[in-house]
Amino acid sequence: MKALNKIRLGTAAVPLMALCVLAAGCQPGEDAARHPVKTSGVSSEFSAGADTEGQLIDPLAAGTKGETETTPPVSREKDHATAAASDETQKAPQPEPRPEPADAKTETADFNRGRPALFGIHIGDSRASVADKFGKPRNEYRMEDEQNPLTVYEYDGFSVGFTSAGKTEFVTVQSDQADPGLEGIRIGDTADQAAKSLGRPDTDTGYVITYKTKAETLKLDVDPKTRVIRSIKLFASS
Repeated sequence: MKALNKIRLGTAAVPLMALCVLAAGCQPGEDAARHPVKTSGVSSEFSAGADTEGQLIDPLAAGTKGETETTPPVSREKDHATAAASDETQKAPQPEPRPEPADAKTETADFNRGRPALFGIHIGDSRASVADKFGKPRNEYRMEDEQNPLTVYEYDGFSVGFTSAGKTEFVTVQSDQADPGLEGIRIGDTADQAAKSLGRPDTDTGYVITYKTKAETLKLDVDPKTRVIRSIKLFASS
């Protein structure tokens, strides 16, 4: 009878032992889930980082937030700089067109020794052509001469004499401010400067320097002591 009981107990113990083994086998896994393995002294639950209050912190979010607050976008700074430069350019005063010089009408070509002129006026030019170029004279008067009466037009810095037929008889420079078109030579310059700019004169008496052609004579009156040019005149050759 005892033997039979032992057999029954042994048979009943097999399932019980199996249950114990299963329970024992599951126990380590559950403990591992509740108690994660630590690496380098830091719990795997906090591997993402935690603040001082125990709250989890996303390192990617934290790094992005800090970069946004401390580093301004470069492209935005460039946009602001470009806009500011554009505003300054628009505010800057624009240069006004340079006005035409008042004596632009009197600007002439370079000196032509073969056909000299003053202010671009040649001996024989018509009164109408001179008036068309320089406008109405500031003064007009007549020089009475029985053989050759002349009408004189006075402009700023020079005067022009016309024959009764209306042809240019002479041109006289009256101001050292006027540029008569003689390679820059004006009243007040020296005879040496004239010779250097216009070439060697045809005659030089010490008082008068002349450049001659068959139709015209350019005369420069010179102070004999200082050799400074006192007057300049163009007239018909006799």
